[in-house]
Amino acid sequence: MRFAPEYVACVLNENFEDAKALLLAPMMAINYAHLVMLDAQGIVPREAAHELRVALDGISLDAIRAVKYDGTCEDLFFYIERLLVEACGEAVAGRLHTARSRNDIDMTMYRMRQREFVLGLAAASFSLRASLLDLAERHRGTILAVHTHTQRAQPTTVAHYFLAMIEQLERDAVRLKGAYDRTNRNPLGACAITGTGFPIDRRLTSELLLWCTSEFGYMRLGDGYVQCSSIMPQKRNPVALEHARAIGSKALGQAQAIVTAVHNTPFGDIVDTEDDLQPLVFAMFRDATRAVTLVGAAMTTAEFDAPCLEARAADGWTTLTELADTLARDEGVPFKTAHAIAARLVAGRQRAPERSLADLLADASAELLGAPIRYSDAHLARILSARHFVEVRRTFGGPAPEETARAAQASVDELASDRAWLTAATGALAAAERMLAERAAAL
Repeated sequence: MRFAPEYVACVLNENFEDAKALLLAPMMAINYAHLVMLDAQGIVPREAAHELRVALDGISLDAIRAVKYDGTCEDLFFYIERLLVEACGEAVAGRLHTARSRNDIDMTMYRMRQREFVLGLAAASFSLRASLLDLAERHRGTILAVHTHTQRAQPTTVAHYFLAMIEQLERDAVRLKGAYDRTNRNPLGACAITGTGFPIDRRLTSELLLWCTSEFGYMRLGDGYVQCSSIMPQKRNPVALEHARAIGSKALGQAQAIVTAVHNTPFGDIVDTEDDLQPLVFAMFRDATRAVTLVGAAMTTAEFDAPCLEARAADGWTTLTELADTLARDEGVPFKTAHAIAARLVAGRQRAPERSLADLLADASAELLGAPIRYSDAHLARILSARHFVEVRRTFGGPAPEETARAAQASVDELASDRAWLTAATGALAAAERMLAERAAAL
């Protein structure tokens, strides 16, 4: 069949090159696994199965990768089929396609590659969690101010800040493991759409195809993750994190493109999900993994200027909530009134910066309560210190060092569990790959 040159240039050539890069290995694994199943079920004679196995063994993947598309075959599947015919004849080679279709082959190949992508992204995210955990454990007492609405809000610790990020990544791990389980399923046997009348064994094929159940002076990056300016010799530009942000944005855009491409497709076999889409899936996972890997590696070199962080943590009245809390807790003042007293103290200091905080507190409380609350300047300084603010917040999930120590240990345990899952999943795939090789070699 002769294809129009525009179709060859715009579709078939591109698809052939993408298939060689992404789908050649899973396609060959499917061929071997399907052959083993056909033999085990007695669907093809043992002699034909042996000839087919020898023919498959004789196919050089490197040679295929070097081939340029010439239009004589529609796609990579038919190209490999032609190689088999050349090796063992049409009568034998034709038996391999018994009880299967490119429809179920395609969906199986996509799942095989996508589960690799999920495992790769999971591994990168686990390494990022390990980097952030190391920072959290080393900086439980390092104070910094966090922001709301782009304004300094309250003091916390570097550990508390990173533990929040780690918990997000832990939730991502749950999603990735779920994605793996949903991806790691076997469509072979569906054939075109309705299955087959041959007595195939879909469970055996599943096993053999490797299926299993299974701001910024605050922080400094290592020299390996920064670049200098061509004109400003003092510059240390944190380009690694900038690249990670850009690469991650690419992955997000690619994910949206994938959703857009399939959002209005009919149920059933259709090319919208196939050749043109799969390279985008690969690019999305590749860029997401690149971004996560880069951040994880860069953060292993991160150093924090703890004195600078703590010195600036109480700027902008970030600890004023603790004054309101203290008035409510120690003086029995209703919190809304305590909040108003603290706010008046700040307003008074802005009008008369030469006045002491103790005098301003006495005036504000007298205005609202009818009697002054008198604290010494030293007592007020302690209440309003960033470290005191952090240390008294010992509730579950708070920034107090003892609580972040507990949370960090819980995250260490969760990371160990997730890494064990990854080891089990990759080990099961490797074991199934060995099983397939042994079963195929026995033909």
